[in-house]
Amino acid sequence: MSHNILLVEDHPIVAMSTRCLLRAQNEQVTLAETGQQAFDLILQQSFKIIFIDIGLPDFDGLEVISRIKKYQHPNKKTSIFILTAHDESTYRQHATELNVHGYLLKPLTVSGLKDIFKNHCSRQICFS
Repeated sequence: MSHNILLVEDHPIVAMSTRCLLRAQNEQVTLAETGQQAFDLILQQSFKIIFIDIGLPDFDGLEVISRIKKYQHPNKKTSIFILTAHDESTYRQHATELNVHGYLLKPLTVSGLKDIFKNHCSRQICFS
């Protein structure tokens, strides 16, 4: 089953490789390069999964997630996974407080992606 996925990533090479990986799994991918672009898309479209980087050029991914959870819109219950190079415990703690579905270190791998779909989407988290 194909999911409508929002990928929020500002680094062009990481965005391209992650997008290719997702598309190779027959996923539909929309790319946002900034936190503001991501939030605008979230207000306009429905997504089943959001992969978001922490280090964005305008504001960090954790702030985007906080905004997503604060306002009423179709993506309020969307599965959110942080995809980042930041392995600091403070980021992980903040992500836990925001109730994200996963904290993944870059690069996203095929096995990591399959685990996400198996462990989260099969329990209908991705379909609520």
